[in-house]
Amino acid sequence: MKQLLPRLLKSLAEFRYSRIKRGAGEIFIATSAGYLVSMGVMPLLTRLYSPDIFGHFATVSAIVTVASLVGSLKLDLAMPVVAEDEIQAILRVGLMSALGAAFFVTAWFSATATNIVVTPGSLGLVSIAILTFLTTVTGLGDALLVRRQNYRGIALRKFAQPTIYSVGQLALSIFQQLGMIMGAIAGRSVGLLVVFSELRKPRRIDRSSSAEISTFIRKHWRYPLIYLPSILLNTLSIQIPLLALFHRYGAAEVGYYTLAISMTTALPSLVASSVSNSLSGEFALRVRNGARYQRSLYLRSTSSLSILGSIFALLTALVLPKLVVPVFGASWSTTASYIPALGILTFTSFAIVPLDCVFAIYERTTAFALSCVLSLCAVSAALIFTWLLDTSAIIFIAMLSVARSLSHIAIWAIGLTIVSTKRYCRDSRAD
Repeated sequence: MKQLLPRLLKSLAEFRYSRIKRGAGEIFIATSAGYLVSMGVMPLLTRLYSPDIFGHFATVSAIVTVASLVGSLKLDLAMPVVAEDEIQAILRVGLMSALGAAFFVTAWFSATATNIVVTPGSLGLVSIAILTFLTTVTGLGDALLVRRQNYRGIALRKFAQPTIYSVGQLALSIFQQLGMIMGAIAGRSVGLLVVFSELRKPRRIDRSSSAEISTFIRKHWRYPLIYLPSILLNTLSIQIPLLALFHRYGAAEVGYYTLAISMTTALPSLVASSVSNSLSGEFALRVRNGARYQRSLYLRSTSSLSILGSIFALLTALVLPKLVVPVFGASWSTTASYIPALGILTFTSFAIVPLDCVFAIYERTTAFALSCVLSLCAVSAALIFTWLLDTSAIIFIAMLSVARSLSHIAIWAIGLTIVSTKRYCRDSRAD
């Protein structure tokens, strides 16, 4: 035990890769600032919007997330590693696919989702379609910034988007659920404008030697045909429980759950995304240069993130439940009982999720598909268990938290195998 603190400090000190530290630092600061603005506005939103409205909006957002994922064809994973003359083809295919996703969501909600959309009609449907398109295109923009290692651009986007998102929802609260959707559109739009402005600063995309779309698709078919179904399974493992919670316990419980997620796993997820952007750029650079054996980088990153994740998860479980009623109002008291149930998921979201970028960088499609199947199986088992036992909502959420955390650990182990199997990877001393 006497050696524990020195080892922890040494582990943090060893995480000194300049590009990763600088990039992750910029993105983390901006992400944290955007998160603090969002949480600062949240007490006002919880008094202007009911738990039912929050639950309906979260359900709509879950469906939009799945649709935008399908619309992306996961071409954003190809962006960091493709040749320079293939970037234009990625953007063209991505934009066409994003339009297709927006059209699909409009048709789907128009036909089946009137019980989810509180504000039906053409304006609500158009708003959802726009939100789907913007969400899809933003992923491509971020991927291009990662390729250029323009972490400042990603940082600005991650601050501007949630800030305008929350302020927009506050300003448009008179429209209730439509106001929440339009606030989200405002945030996505500003974030995308930031991405475009950053992409134009260092250099413009070279259009003089752009690859043909058909050639690009034939060469990189694995992204839409293998990575997309795999990531779709992983996304469904996150979104299906929310939809199940909606249909089984009602929109209000989804609202409580959404606030609990915002208070516990939202910040770790944002940090994970920030670190993942930086790590993805670093791994991609090393792999393009032939340095594929990166076990040391993987383990040191895990060690540093685990320390921070443990501290954050402990503080979250002890402090946040006491703040729910004073900050967000008495109508949200149920949220306080959900927060401790999400403790283990808070830790793994912080410590493990950022490292799943190695699957795409190393183009290990089979391993990634396996990890996504494991994730969906774990969540499905938890859903079946809670459904058969007819548990309360809090047990439902706790079981899902454990299932997702176990799947994160399994995915981390697979990732470690990928970066340290010397039969496939040439050794590198560049760490």
